[in-house]
Amino acid sequence: MARRYSCVIPDTAYTAAMGVQTIIEIAAAADQHATLIEAHITQTNIETSTMEVMDIVRFATAGTGGTAITEQPLDPGDSASTFVAVEEPTVEGGTPSVVAIESWNILNGYHYVPTPKARIIMEGSDIIGIRIAEALEATYNIVGYVIVAEGIDLD
Repeated sequence: MARRYSCVIPDTAYTAAMGVQTIIEIAAAADQHATLIEAHITQTNIETSTMEVMDIVRFATAGTGGTAITEQPLDPGDSASTFVAVEEPTVEGGTPSVVAIESWNILNGYHYVPTPKARIIMEGSDIIGIRIAEALEATYNIVGYVIVAEGIDLD
């Protein structure tokens, strides 16, 4: 089985003025595939139902800036990951290609949990991002986590 890691997204404010904004960007190692297993993103400060749009994209080039995320192995015996995760790049990655898009209710959160054969696979050096796809209706304090596996994980 592939080694799996959790990438925790800390509580961060996102505003309507930000427009399209990557929440997390993941870059596979040059010589290693990676698989996006699942993503869970929610907010902590709004109690009113609102619909927003989230997408998952492949970038041709990485964004810049942001905060590095320390990936946590789900099996404590696993070594450090070979991929890199960054929270909220200050400059978006280049040439995004949308792989998945959907609306989500901010009270329920965004949950990407595909069947195993529908998981998004990254080849070596591929870069994916999970983004707020349209300007938000309000300011949200967003938190969450993403599970990524090293290698191709369709189990």
